Amino acid sequence: MSEKINNPDTLFILDFLGKQTDLKVVLHTVSKWLEGLIPGSMVTIMFFSEKEKHLNLISGRQYFTSAYRNALTNLKIGPYAGACGAAAYYRNIVICEDIFIHPNWKSYQKFLIEENISACWSVPIISAEGTLYGTFATYYRKPKSPTDDEIKMLNHAAYLTALGVDLYYERQHKNAMNDKYHSFFDHHPDTVYECDLYGNITQVNITSKKINGFEVEQIVGLHYLNFIHLQ
Repeated sequence: MSEKINNPDTLFILDFLGKQTDLKVVLHTVSKWLEGLIPGSMVTIMFFSEKEKHLNLISGRQYFTSAYRNALTNLKIGPYAGACGAAAYYRNIVICEDIFIHPNWKSYQKFLIEENISACWSVPIISAEGTLYGTFATYYRKPKSPTDDEIKMLNHAAYLTALGVDLYYERQHKNAMNDKYHSFFDHHPDTVYECDLYGNITQVNITSKKINGFEVEQIVGLHYLNFIHLQ
């Protein structure tokens, strides 16, 4: 997950991730980016529940029937749990070049013909701090072995997805802190002033009007010392 990302297309995605707040749009964009690089690939993303130790499909559902989607619901990770369950378990890339003969797919054989899938490559999505977010995978209609470049692309896509999730959680935390601050500020029972570096009032809470008798518009811009009685 620490490979250098420096090609123009990836730099565009990085710029997009920095500006985008909708996680679904981020995941869709990264998926389509990789599908454009590896012809015939069908990208799926599964998110991991640390408490339950299972995966759930959150992106790429359109490629499968409802029966197969149900089979992937609450997928327990493990060394023989397909490609994604094994990738999450080992925290490493898992390549299933022909899933009809791969031992990890024994319990899914009844779905393969109807789904028209023959290969699957999966890599774990891991944050910079080592948190497992889930898996990023590509499915194929025919048996397929990855080239070195395709493995790099898959790892890049997982890295970008992890970065997108990191940024999303960071924004969620920041928004929660802002909401908590504004709630404290607006509903505090005492007068609360917010000032700039020069001591000029930039914002006051609702209680200030009840205590001081001034409208907010009359207070903003004045120096806070106007409202403090010095001993």
